[in-house]
Amino acid sequence: MQGWPRDRVADACALGIALLVGALLLPTLASIRYAENPDEAYYLAYARHFAEHGFAGFRQLFADYQAEPARWLYPNPLRIGYIALAAGWTAIFGSSFGALSLLSLLSHVLLVGASYLFLKGLWDAPRALAGAALCACSPLLLGIARRAWLDGPATLAGLLVLWSFCVWLRAPRGRALACFAVAFGVGVLIKETTALLLVPCAALFLYERFAGRRAVPFLPLAAALAVPLLVCAAIWVSSAGGVAPWTGVVRIILASPESNAYAQQFGSGPWYRYLVDLMLLSPWVTLLGVAALGPAALRARERVPGDAAVWLALVFAGLLAAYAPFTKNVRYVALGEVPLCALAAGLVFTLTRADRDRRGLAVAAGAVVLLGAAGWLSFQAVFVDANLYDPMTASLLFLRGLAPQP
Repeated sequence: MQGWPRDRVADACALGIALLVGALLLPTLASIRYAENPDEAYYLAYARHFAEHGFAGFRQLFADYQAEPARWLYPNPLRIGYIALAAGWTAIFGSSFGALSLLSLLSHVLLVGASYLFLKGLWDAPRALAGAALCACSPLLLGIARRAWLDGPATLAGLLVLWSFCVWLRAPRGRALACFAVAFGVGVLIKETTALLLVPCAALFLYERFAGRRAVPFLPLAAALAVPLLVCAAIWVSSAGGVAPWTGVVRIILASPESNAYAQQFGSGPWYRYLVDLMLLSPWVTLLGVAALGPAALRARERVPGDAAVWLALVFAGLLAAYAPFTKNVRYVALGEVPLCALAAGLVFTLTRADRDRRGLAVAAGAVVLLGAAGWLSFQAVFVDANLYDPMTASLLFLRGLAPQP
């Protein structure tokens, strides 16, 4: 298209959307009813303990976690990166649930900007902007952005891992690989399950190397993965006070779902429960995103290296596959909203032929605005008006009038 100042206008719009959604979210924090004993209370307690005792205090956290089975149902002390971040944040803004909610809100604002830049590296600016706008209005991401959880910073960290990996995969250079290694290590320290992002990363690597027939180096990538994992292990062992306390907590984490009645009752089921929950939260974007997987699969048969739609489809499918064996809580796959929203935006652009003329672009922009508004209204109904704490399937079905109260 001629005359469209793509980058500058799109950059300004992306910044405006990120700041606007943050400004709209801020007043909703006043209505939050914080939980007294689940995850939020533990994160605040961990932050306070770290602020008082520093890294040396982690030994006590590891010991207490192993000694009290009641704690096994709640966040573990391996999440050193988030605990340290939360402690620093609360030292500035006050040691309270509200301060941790502000950290989640800031993470969402940064996530919107990062998703735009990530998508801009794959697509043109208008499509990247549309995908970022849908991410900004995702009910799931907005719901996470209000709570005193680690999910907001963890989702942002996960996106930085994927973004840096894609940058390296497009142009395998040492500096890009170093950025990926740092992002991966920090992400694992924030939340240990960030390591599961190796599944979608492996899918991208295999597609480029075999389907795309590109000579992508493997040994440097293996080293870039081994080093941050070894550093994380060293930090965990040092903080825990030895190998035994660290491995003890790891064993508890792996075994605890079998004794967690809440997880068994509300988080069991097949892999497609994630899709059911996403449908209950954001039906139109989810339908469009899933519908776009078909054309992406057909494009994959053409074996075009660096194909944006194929990459996004592989990331989304890889995330579902990675988290399928674990407790089904849609918060855990919140990062999947980025490729899903991008695929939905891409399908809207394709259907409206937005790349060909201004009229099509105007129609696509209007459709994205309507989808964003629908997402915001869903967020308002589920997380603000109903004040839902955890978006599990049973609760979402009840709120949609499709099942009795759990």
